[in-house]
Amino acid sequence: MKLLYIVYILCFSIGTTSAQDITGLWKGTLYNDSNRLVYNYEIAISRYKGKLEGYSHTWFILDQNQYYGVKKVRVLQTDEMILIEDDGLIANNYPVKPAKNVRQLNKLQFKDSAGIAILYGPYSTNRVGRYSPLTGYIRLTRIPSDRENSLIPHLQELSLVKNLSFIPDSLKTVVTTGKNTPQPAKVLSVKERENVVQHQTVYTTDSLHFTLYDNGEVDGDSVSVYINDVPVITKARLSTVPVKFSIPTNTQKEIKVVMYAESLGSIPPNTGLMVVQDGKHKYELRFSGNLSQNAVVIFEKNE
Repeated sequence: MKLLYIVYILCFSIGTTSAQDITGLWKGTLYNDSNRLVYNYEIAISRYKGKLEGYSHTWFILDQNQYYGVKKVRVLQTDEMILIEDDGLIANNYPVKPAKNVRQLNKLQFKDSAGIAILYGPYSTNRVGRYSPLTGYIRLTRIPSDRENSLIPHLQELSLVKNLSFIPDSLKTVVTTGKNTPQPAKVLSVKERENVVQHQTVYTTDSLHFTLYDNGEVDGDSVSVYINDVPVITKARLSTVPVKFSIPTNTQKEIKVVMYAESLGSIPPNTGLMVVQDGKHKYELRFSGNLSQNAVVIFEKNE
């Protein structure tokens, strides 16, 4: 019998919570007590036939490779807490095969801090064979579904985003490409495409170091990168293996980084993760482009 079901029986006399709506996309971190590492963590909570359910996504970078795991989760909201339990691993690219039957249970509280919805609290896993239980702490903030995140692209590519009640229909349709898909009559050059600024940030050092990854399932996305209109990377395929380059900043007050989509892979659009190292500062920026729009990131000198 699943732990969440047992907890449900125990909490039945308490009843479900008030009208507080916890559906939506939650983004934050997961701290592991054992290795003292912090992981990126996201949860999508949906309502189906009066019940709460959803998906979680954990990802991290190890030895410069990006790893992730997407799970289905069960959700129970009581007067005392919000319980979220794993209900099966859906997709992952972990460096080692994950142990079977290990489930994580989050025991979270809800609070509103100056208009910002927050879920926070401890988590633990069950003991399975030689695997000892893990414990730690989670802190999540609710964000709009169109805000920068990595869970929704995964669910789109897995054809699961249609299960989310809070996602508009316009984001639930995923158009796949294949050998028989008509290609544009004309491939637009980088200057012919519209530049869409997706991030603006500052830098402080005399050089910036970039690492690019695919943002969701590896599906064949490829990009060329232009720095102030000069090509520095050509037709690089995005995957969980890093594409790396560095640039000197010298005395430049503004640096414009343009990601030109060479291909959209099997599932449009072209999405990626850009990790930027600026001295001791690190930025993780997600971008999305297509065959008519370039993704642009602007860096400005912090005087």
